[in-house]
Amino acid sequence: MMTDKAVSIIIPVYNRAETICRCLDSIALQRSIDRFELIIVDNNSTDNSVDEIIRWQKEHPSVKSLIAEEKKQGAASARNAGLALATTSYVMFFDSDDEMMQGHLERLINGIEANPDANLLGWSTLCELPDGRKYLTPYAKDRLLFNHLAQAILSTEHYAVKTSLIKEIGGWNETLKGWDDYELGVRILVKRPKSIYLPDGAESSLVRPRFTQESITGSLFSPTPEKWEAALDCIEETLRQFCPEALCWVGFRRAVLAGLYAREGATADATRLLAVAPCKEFNRSYAHICYGITRLFGRGARAIASRILPTDF
Repeated sequence: MMTDKAVSIIIPVYNRAETICRCLDSIALQRSIDRFELIIVDNNSTDNSVDEIIRWQKEHPSVKSLIAEEKKQGAASARNAGLALATTSYVMFFDSDDEMMQGHLERLINGIEANPDANLLGWSTLCELPDGRKYLTPYAKDRLLFNHLAQAILSTEHYAVKTSLIKEIGGWNETLKGWDDYELGVRILVKRPKSIYLPDGAESSLVRPRFTQESITGSLFSPTPEKWEAALDCIEETLRQFCPEALCWVGFRRAVLAGLYAREGATADATRLLAVAPCKEFNRSYAHICYGITRLFGRGARAIASRILPTDF
């Protein structure tokens, strides 16, 4: 049954005893706490994450919060479990080690109320590295599918979406173990949703993803090629059905991923993936250029690809 609240915030948790309360505190400090519900899904934590969450709930009775369990391992499964429990028109997925700055939810709720027919509301985020450095990750105002294929603008912390839309497309793909937010974003955007961009405003109103040293050191691609390539295969299938003119960007992603493999020393996987990267409008020469730039510099191929590939979608 739907409620008069505006948005459900869904947080999957796996062994986050050290960070989950900081995350929840950032939500409890938001204005308009009567306009959202909080759904926390524990995904087989082996530390005392659940105890910390229960303690937090007792200390914050004014926040409508629910803790659930999902036995199937994986963030996608936990997020789908939370989605099934949502009673609001919009859902926002949030990671258990991130924070939202004061004013973010008020800005979101105002955006929902001003645009009741919007399917998608997006915003920029302020990412923070372990050494304290910060950088802004912008959300695109137009050509959303192109911008997502090129630079993953619908990463988890960047948007809220109509509950009915994400349920219509089947929710999160639980078979994927990597780039599941990238794949989900493609399925959302091929539906051509009405999207609203929420202006950045003050730094204090932004979502702040925090990268830990663990996440930095665990960012290699070559040890688990099946994680990333499975997501690209799913995206290719979706684009073939709904937006075949964008398939060249899957080829681009494969060439870039091959370059990252090579940069990490996995030359056999790099050669294998590069061989299947060329496709319509992304020929062998283009693939080798993007691969080479990535292998040498780690970045920069997107700027080249944006000049030679179609971007009007």
